Amino acid sequence: MYQINGECGVKNETLMSQIGGRSLALKITRTGFFWPTLSNNGMIYVKTCGACQRLSNTPQKPVATATPVISPIPFAMWGINLVGKLHKAKGGVEYAVVVVDYISNFTSGSRLVLITTKRFYEVENNQWMREQLNFTDELRGKALFKMVQYKHLMVRSYNRLVKKRQFNVGDLLLRMYAITQPHCKNKLSPKLEGPYKVTKVVGPATYEFSYINGKPINHTWHATRLRKYYI
Repeated sequence: MYQINGECGVKNETLMSQIGGRSLALKITRTGFFWPTLSNNGMIYVKTCGACQRLSNTPQKPVATATPVISPIPFAMWGINLVGKLHKAKGGVEYAVVVVDYISNFTSGSRLVLITTKRFYEVENNQWMREQLNFTDELRGKALFKMVQYKHLMVRSYNRLVKKRQFNVGDLLLRMYAITQPHCKNKLSPKLEGPYKVTKVVGPATYEFSYINGKPINHTWHATRLRKYYI
């Protein structure tokens, strides 16, 4: 196959036209050669080409399911911002008050026509705050319920796109070249570099690996940046 196809359409790891396994098998038959496993051998030959694997694209679909984080105490800390003066809208609205919960990032806003100042006596203000505290647990319970519902819908939508890609200890991998050498990449550079050997499975989609000579790499890598290397 090497004598017929040359360097698999790639020379010095510069991007050129790439022939597929089926096309390679047809090309061989046109030269007068044939054997029963020709099509399968062509697929394996193209799949295990080192230069072609380094120039291939990394799948962009998520490789692990989402893990939602639910706030244990929603609305424990707020941030309030006053926005304005804006272009006058319908009804003479020129200002807005935006409220953000620091933990859940829940955001709410209200429109204002004018900004006025009103002084509260300390006793009256404290009494009003004590009255509002009676409704705090109920409001937090409603907010937490809605938050769980929203996160459940978000996770279900995200998980529909997941295409799991798992590796085992001892597997050979390629990693994205643009992540490790962001300033040395050009249009015709290899997209992946390696191979490396998996030494530890840290999490569902996180791995530690080493160079082929056994020298460890002191970083963990997510499966979205990795691709299996075939030999």
